[in-house]
Amino acid sequence: MREYLNEHEKNKHLLSGHITMRQYCEIWYDNYVVLNVKLNTQKRYRLMMKNHIIPYFGDMNIKEIKPIILQNYYTHLTKPKVIGGAGFLVQQHLNIIGYYIKCSNMRLVGK
Repeated sequence: MREYLNEHEKNKHLLSGHITMRQYCEIWYDNYVVLNVKLNTQKRYRLMMKNHIIPYFGDMNIKEIKPIILQNYYTHLTKPKVIGGAGFLVQQHLNIIGYYIKCSNMRLVGK
């Protein structure tokens, strides 16, 4: 019971609907990526989060991320000095962020 209560306390921001992209990145990485993807993919996701996603979205509430913000991020990524506009990498970034938002909204339904 104590373990459940500790986990609930640790993740209560999920229940309140107040979660930043930074917080969700860490939760998603620890609870999904580490358990479900190969080591090289884990490393690539960690680098994408550390070098691009968290610096750009950081402390923004995940529910505040609207299509125009995603478009601005896409534009940012395609600048030559960011990731060189490599289509595959840009698409991976957007897939990861879309997954965060989708999962966050599923967990926050009813709030």
